[in-house]
Amino acid sequence: MGSRYRPFSRRFSLRSAITVLQVGRLCGLSALKQTRHENAISPFYRYWMAILSTLHQWDARLLKQLFHQGQRRRSLTQLARIVSRSGDGYLAIAFPITAWLLSASSASIYTAALALAFALERITYLLLKNVLQRRRPQEIMPDFRALVIPPDRFSFPSGHSSAAFCLATMTGIVFGGPFLILYCWACCVALSRVVLGAHFPGDTVAGAIIGSSIATLTAAQLSLF
Repeated sequence: MGSRYRPFSRRFSLRSAITVLQVGRLCGLSALKQTRHENAISPFYRYWMAILSTLHQWDARLLKQLFHQGQRRRSLTQLARIVSRSGDGYLAIAFPITAWLLSASSASIYTAALALAFALERITYLLLKNVLQRRRPQEIMPDFRALVIPPDRFSFPSGHSSAAFCLATMTGIVFGGPFLILYCWACCVALSRVVLGAHFPGDTVAGAIIGSSIATLTAAQLSLF
């Protein structure tokens, strides 16, 4: 058969491999610099990187829109700072303490379940961050400066979003009542990280999925439903 019917052969040029790596660097995936040559030039890998590049463009466009909205409205930026700080982890300590002080019947199981869920969430979050190594928006986008100093170098997933949704989900499962309010708070934490320029929107969506999923799976394993 002719060479044009052999898409998986080694006839792909070095230029194709360089293009793939450039797309990876554009998307902030530093780990792609260590990708093996044969993987970098495979058609499947190139198609995947094309999809990733498109998603990154949408991600960056939405980030710019939300960030500029915050820049136009100082009150929105100040509110975003306050909401972002509420997701620093203090509530994850305050909620169980409050449950004990109020002598809630589910205080002990809630504390244990929340501790387990957060342990799994932090492990997953750190593993993904250090494996994928997506760089922060200000490292990728020209003339862009975040309004806060990020706690670490990498961007994906958003730790604030993951922790907030883990807390909201577990609290809602155990106590029920304030479920919707807690989820609104978690969404605001995720949005604040984008408005402040610390994360791409995709980072916060991933964080929300991770935090909610881990809390739900932990509650299921402990038979809290």
